[in-house]
Amino acid sequence: MSMDQIVATLGEEGSKALADALGNIEADEAWQQLALGIAADFVEKNGATGVDMAWEALDKAMSGETPDLSGLSLRASSDLLAKLQSDEFTNKNEVRNWFVKLGDTMGPILAALLTSAIKSV
Repeated sequence: MSMDQIVATLGEEGSKALADALGNIEADEAWQQLALGIAADFVEKNGATGVDMAWEALDKAMSGETPDLSGLSLRASSDLLAKLQSDEFTNKNEVRNWFVKLGDTMGPILAALLTSAIKSV
């Protein structure tokens, strides 16, 4: 869905609420920016379940298991592996809490988009 379609579907007020919600996603640290990019890749390819898939991939990687990165672009996969090797994802609880906040922010947004898309059909 393009930004024009989102604005048309949600209207000006809904689009502002969407922008405000997205602005609340904390991504000041390099690992947060990478995690957000990974989540975006997974969401783009898999819809709303992409946030969970991104967390699962990071969780496995941080636990020393081999994550399924097939849903990521080559660039995102490479960046993730480089960050894991440099120990930027060492605080598993911090990463888990960040993903919970991301899910809490994205859930209502995705639900609103879906509802609006259904109403417009």
